[in-house]
Amino acid sequence: MPCILPIGLFVDSPALCAYRMGVDMLSRIIRVFICVCILFILFPTSSGLTDTRPVKVGVAENPPIAFRDANGKFRGFSVEVLEFIAAKEGWNIEYVFGTLKECLKRLDNGEIDVQVYIAYSEKRALIYDYTQESLLTNWGAVYTWPGSGIVNIIDINGKRVAVLGKSIHVTAFEELTDSFGLVFEKIEINNPAEGFKLASDKSVDAVITHRLFGLRSAKQFNLEKTQIIFNPIEIRYAMPKGKNADLIVAIDKHLKILKSDKQSIFYQLFNSAFKLETPIRSMPKWIYWALGLSFFVIILLFVLNRTLNRLVIERTKSLHAEKVRRNLEKQLQHSQKLESLGVLAGGIAHDFNNLLMGIMGNVGMARMKMSPEAPSYIHIDRIETAAERAADLTNQMLAYSGKGKFVVNVINLTTVLKEMSHLLQVTTGKNVVLKYDLDKDLPVIEADPSQLHQILMNLLTNASDSLGGKSGDVIVSTGVEVCDKACLSEFQFGDELSEGKYVYLEVSDTGSGMDDKTIERIFDPFFSTKEGGRGLGLSAVIGIVQGHKGAIKVISEPGRGTTFKLLFPASEKTAEEIVEERLALGDYRGEGTILVVDDEEGVRDIAASILDEFGFEVLLARDGEEALELFKERADEISLVLLDLSMPGMGGIEAFRHLKQHWDDVKVILSSGYTEEDAISSFTGQGLADFIQKPYKPEELISKVRKVLEV
Repeated sequence: MPCILPIGLFVDSPALCAYRMGVDMLSRIIRVFICVCILFILFPTSSGLTDTRPVKVGVAENPPIAFRDANGKFRGFSVEVLEFIAAKEGWNIEYVFGTLKECLKRLDNGEIDVQVYIAYSEKRALIYDYTQESLLTNWGAVYTWPGSGIVNIIDINGKRVAVLGKSIHVTAFEELTDSFGLVFEKIEINNPAEGFKLASDKSVDAVITHRLFGLRSAKQFNLEKTQIIFNPIEIRYAMPKGKNADLIVAIDKHLKILKSDKQSIFYQLFNSAFKLETPIRSMPKWIYWALGLSFFVIILLFVLNRTLNRLVIERTKSLHAEKVRRNLEKQLQHSQKLESLGVLAGGIAHDFNNLLMGIMGNVGMARMKMSPEAPSYIHIDRIETAAERAADLTNQMLAYSGKGKFVVNVINLTTVLKEMSHLLQVTTGKNVVLKYDLDKDLPVIEADPSQLHQILMNLLTNASDSLGGKSGDVIVSTGVEVCDKACLSEFQFGDELSEGKYVYLEVSDTGSGMDDKTIERIFDPFFSTKEGGRGLGLSAVIGIVQGHKGAIKVISEPGRGTTFKLLFPASEKTAEEIVEERLALGDYRGEGTILVVDDEEGVRDIAASILDEFGFEVLLARDGEEALELFKERADEISLVLLDLSMPGMGGIEAFRHLKQHWDDVKVILSSGYTEEDAISSFTGQGLADFIQKPYKPEELISKVRKVLEV
């Protein structure tokens, strides 16, 4: 009897074979399906196992944005955001570590696909392709060690500053300092942490970095942030030009989504990287209500009167503190305004002195070669007189900027006024009654008599003009005053002075007076209330006072006259006479080779003409680098170097140090449109032979050269 299957099929029948084949096929399909599911569980990527794209990513040490930790793992905000996007896109990241300079070079050569962070600029956008979405906004800042004396941009002049290679902040900072005519020595570093270590050890005076690294690391290295902040920029991902457009599209897509959600991994990583604390959850409101009500009921009956009294006292103190704060802010703003205008005036005067150098030098050469009986000699004389007057104007601008030319003597202010009394009377006019109240036992001060003459002439002229042609009094007083901090705080620049004994000069008039708005602007260069006035008189006064470490105060009301009171530190020295040594040129002829280094062609040419006229062979260089090359080739021939202080590229300070490092016996005369005191401050004790201020006459230059060569 045949075997019957439960489903009604006979053994070995065609139907049974088909049935068995179907069951086997179904079993295989199920097994394949299970294997595929297991693979998807183990490798949950959207692009499959064989569709993983390799991406080379450049990383430079710059915590907390990007860095390599102690275990060799790459971390940081920009790295971890990119890793999140890579996981979504199925990219296989390979990191390439190096300095910022090395990473930018690899990006230039197409050796990496992505640089995890790079500052965006229009100039760089011509070289690299950037994502449209930014990671964050950053800006440059200058950090220094406590007590370094660096507060604002002017204090950078002559300092040693750590800079990070081709950093965009360094480039922006160099442009900023160049615009102010400042010079500093660059110490190159490989990463911000290295610069902070150098500043912490006081191996450098300051370090340039971005504000995010500074916020995270300044306390660790015991550094403090200065007032110098600059160059706001966006940080983005960058790719080689014309490559990896798909990477840019993918990164922009994810960044846009992540940044739109405040709870996304983007903001979590940001808060973690920059140590931002999550706000503490507040307690339920009913608890505050209950506590407040209980406190109110308990305290109200016992201390209501006492509380009200305390509130009145605290409010009074608060109002007083607010008034003091506003006054301090007003003084600070005014000081910063004067400082900025001073830098501008000083820079203009410096550049104008370079122009006058060509005029006065050529006129001097023409005068030397011309007989006094020549018909054109009078015109040469008039040109030189006009140029000297222009130089006087630039000296007034330099005086305002605090960089005026000072020849300091120990003098008695009362004696100076007595000697000038006749000249002052002529200056004020017949309608003015000039009165004196002079202290006979006045301590001496250390000052430049010619600059004090200029102060007196300017103040007396303004006092006389304030009378408007009417009769009136102008009173000039001198005396001595012991000033504490409260007293000094009433004066402009007084906060910068120490307590002690001061000699004062006071000039008062009974003229028309001034309102507050006029008082705020009277020291601004080119501001004048007089028709046809140049507005440089009082600007020069405040510059001279500041240059003498003094202070000034103005008291005035409309219709009630004006008083200017100036303070100068009293000195313990005794009066002495200074005799200036001068060398007669006569028929002097020099010999030897002199290297003239200046970025202004007109200055180089006239200096060369003067030196050539007196028998010297002259070599010319446009900057420090060219000067070093020439000196290296002809060191045995060169007897003297005439070196300009401010030049693009390698300036005078750096060039001088290189010269002294390799040729210790080289003789260098420094030349500058600024005064000797400011120009040579970075050369003290380094073997500088002499200094000459532009613009100079031929005889002044030859006298300096002869003096140095004959030592």
